[in-house]
This record gives sequence, structure tokens and C-alpha cells, in this order.
Amino acid sequence: MLPSHQVAIERLITRNLLTCTPDTPLRDAAHQMALHRCSAIVVIDDGRPAGIWTEHDAIDPDAVDPLALSRPIGERMSHPIQTLRGDTPVGEAAIHFKRHGIRHALVVDAADTAIGMLSQSDIVLNQGAEFFLRLKSVDSVLGPLPPTLAHDRPLTDALARMREHDTDAVLVDFGDGGLGILTQRDVVRQLAEGQPRAQIGEIASRPLRTVTRGASLYAARQLFVEHHIRHLGVVDGEGAPCGLIGFGDILRNIEFEYVHEL
Repeated sequence: MLPSHQVAIERLITRNLLTCTPDTPLRDAAHQMALHRCSAIVVIDDGRPAGIWTEHDAIDPDAVDPLALSRPIGERMSHPIQTLRGDTPVGEAAIHFKRHGIRHALVVDAADTAIGMLSQSDIVLNQGAEFFLRLKSVDSVLGPLPPTLAHDRPLTDALARMREHDTDAVLVDFGDGGLGILTQRDVVRQLAEGQPRAQIGEIASRPLRTVTRGASLYAARQLFVEHHIRHLGVVDGEGAPCGLIGFGDILRNIEFEYVHEL
């Protein structure tokens, strides 16, 4: 059996690609992403991949303008799209993601035909990664506490803070001692519904699920899977929030371990 970092990524990919044409209105593309709970949509032009639009692109300041929602996605997509061969080892893919600062890559076969999509979460959820995840604690990858906004703030404020702090989520204070979380996926859902000016408390997920900072990354990953979520609040020994952890944080740790083993 191959070590986990040498497993080919074609075994991990999502093969049912979500696609659209360059002239698809942004709102329609967001609707398809929300409907399929997909974090990216590939833009196909004349039968070939021309670009990609992701949840990260949804926090663009212009995206929440109602007029922008009717504009073609070809004006908003990222291009050229990053590609990886299906026989690329998982370890090399993790390094590629880190080096290029991406969260998704289109996977192609030897003839450069698209066969699926690889995301950060696909790498983290790779069953062969347990060895690395059990060795490291949540605290080892914990960054600063993300911004916390009052529940009655408009969505535009949350997007501004996400961009300012380069984070894919913010915490939401409901004023009663409880915290929630607003993520890029929530933003895409709002764009799909055509209600980008809602207050963040109306669209945030609550309660914020948490893990202790001393827990293993494996335990954190298990909570992601159990609750079908992609972020966890991190609390200290007294239960006070001290950070947030997502798939990207875990991937950075796995990437370091892969490089070391390679």
C-alpha cells in the first residue's frame, strides 16, 4: 500500500463538475453552487475550461451589488484555472495548493480532459492523513481570533472584514452571550437568493461549534465530518473563544508534514 502522500489525487476528487457558460448571470451561478452545496463552479467556454468562480470570490465588494448579480460570470471568474494531472500524488497536490495560494484545482487526465475537481477539504479528509492529524494539536495551527461583529451589522461590513483580515469567516455576537459564524458559503447563498443586504445575524449559523485548543487535529476533523461543517471555534480551558480553525489551517499543517517526509 502506498503512503498517504503518494496516493493519486484521482481517488479523492469530485467527479461531477459543476459548470456554467461565461454568459451565465452571477446570481444563477451562485444559485447552482448553493443548490449543490458546492464551493466552486467551472466556467466552460467552447467546450474547454476558461475559468473558475469560488466562494472566496463571493466576498468581492462588487458581488453584493444587486446590479452586479445580473452581470455575466465571465466578468468575475478567476483565470486561467489551475490544473493538476489525475496521477499527481496527494502530497505534491498539497504543496501545489500552498505554493499557489489556491483552494481548488481542476483535475485532468493525460489528454488534458477535465475529470473532476480537487479541493482543500478533499486533501484533509483523505483517510491516509490520520497519522499526521493525530500527532498535531489544534493549538499548533491556531491563528489569531477572527473578527467578531454584532448580529445587526449589514453583510457588507462582514465582507469588508473578511477581505481586511484575509479570512473565510467571521464570528457573530448575538448579544445574549451566544456566538454564531458567518462563512463564505453563507455569502454565496445570499447572492443566490438575491438578498445581499441582509443583517448578518439573519444568515449566520448558530451555535458556533467548538473544540478545545489542546485537542488533536484528528479530533477536529472528526467534528467537521460529524456535523458537516468546515469551521470550528477554538476555546481555551475556561471555554473562552481564542480562535477559529478550518480546512485551510489543517492543510497547511499536513503540507509541512508531507514536505518533511518527501
